[in-house]
Amino acid sequence: MYHAAHAQNETRAPIRAMTVIDLDGEPFVVAAYTCTPLVTLPVDSLEDGAKVTGKTIAELGYGNTPLEVIAFSAADMEGKIGSYVLVVNREMAADLITFDALTEAVAADGLSTPVPYLGATAGVPTTTLPLAGVMQAADQDNQFILTMRRNIDSGATELVSFRKGAFFRLSDFISEYNFPDYEYEDDPFSLGTRMIQNMLKADEGDPDQAR
Repeated sequence: MYHAAHAQNETRAPIRAMTVIDLDGEPFVVAAYTCTPLVTLPVDSLEDGAKVTGKTIAELGYGNTPLEVIAFSAADMEGKIGSYVLVVNREMAADLITFDALTEAVAADGLSTPVPYLGATAGVPTTTLPLAGVMQAADQDNQFILTMRRNIDSGATELVSFRKGAFFRLSDFISEYNFPDYEYEDDPFSLGTRMIQNMLKADEGDPDQAR
């Protein structure tokens, strides 16, 4: 596969995490390598002993070890169901990618030129998620992903769930929305923020703190 951060074709960089998903009716391996190219390989091309070239569809950043690649479905705020791939990283924030973007990427040419500078990203568009300390992840159910993470305050290992679509927990930080003198405005953004805040409080067992 081509490593855009190293400006070369490589056979030595190891796959650190991967999953298999169907894109437009065809099964693909979606693999994240060290440092962090994201590569697709058609399952039909895999044979014992065969030399296979993967298509590099993204360069997600250098100096990183990907830990998990998981696929799941989730509803957006309007109730529309979408399918996603989540790449959980050790040194960087997690990357969320839609199946639609992946389908377009496997139909297009892969990356074949280096990124313009060290640290630049390229290829399939991603959404950055604040999943610091996550070591393993799995699709829990229709509403949550389940993670094992390292608590960066105590150092303890925790089993915690994150609501799909939000991907953060209110108990992990101090939010200005909970300051006693904070008042929500009467506009769509503020009302939506209040709804999400109250939902996340209920998720963590604090529905009495809803505002």
